[in-house]
Amino acid sequence: MRILSALLISLALLLPRPAWSADQTTLVRYATDGLIDYPLALLEKSLQASEEKYGPYRLQRSDMSPSQGRVRQLVTDGALLDVMFIMSSEEVESEMLVVPFPLMRGLLGYRVMMTTPENLAALEAVKSLEDLQQYVAIQGGDWADTDILRANQLSVITTSDMVSMMRMLKAGRVDYFPRGVAEIWEELQLPIAEGLVANKKVVLRYTGPYYIAVSKRRPLLQERILYGLMQLHESGEFERFLRQRPEMSRALSFLEQGDYRVIDLASPFQLPSIQQVPSELWYQPALEKSR
Repeated sequence: MRILSALLISLALLLPRPAWSADQTTLVRYATDGLIDYPLALLEKSLQASEEKYGPYRLQRSDMSPSQGRVRQLVTDGALLDVMFIMSSEEVESEMLVVPFPLMRGLLGYRVMMTTPENLAALEAVKSLEDLQQYVAIQGGDWADTDILRANQLSVITTSDMVSMMRMLKAGRVDYFPRGVAEIWEELQLPIAEGLVANKKVVLRYTGPYYIAVSKRRPLLQERILYGLMQLHESGEFERFLRQRPEMSRALSFLEQGDYRVIDLASPFQLPSIQQVPSELWYQPALEKSR
């Protein structure tokens, strides 16, 4: 009898187990520099919206404040972190599982140039990509934006942190600092940005999906987050939440007034995720819809 019981237990251990059960709590570990409250709030809303189907969850913030490159390594490894928020690239999508839902509806791909008062008039006069190629941009070394700018033959110098970028801009070592249309207005209020201005006459535009990326060790977490985000979209809660955010409201207000030229940049990335995103999730200015 003991031999039979042991055999049955061994067989039970070999049988495939369900990936999730209702009494399990989904642990989601993340790191933050304090500047990601919007995507973090959406992550939590998606977990709440999926709770009935997938069960309870627990968000756990890491005590670390690593660079974006280091966060990528940690999420890819999956031992210490489970998710991050990032503009996608081919490399990102090969390393991690992205949730194919653009958290900013593609607004991160609308870039406004931060610059100095001395360079403002010249940059406002830019009418084409060829005009812009005369100037030098500053970006992060591990940003997807850097690859996009360089693929369009734009000169780019890179460094590791925002403070250094703004200091180099002020010192005249570079001419402009492209920032997301939902980022630049708050950033210009920072003490380090004192004296810098926005070029409101020219907008750079490229495909810039800003996703939640998940460790490949956690495919069910990717599934859960996507389910929750789609629930928010279908109920209208996602759009309401986006437009209620001050930074998003300011970005949309700027884009809708339309008093600027758009310079489209081709993306070098062939992203598998793009085909999975419903077309209505991408932002399109009302002025373009009416043309």
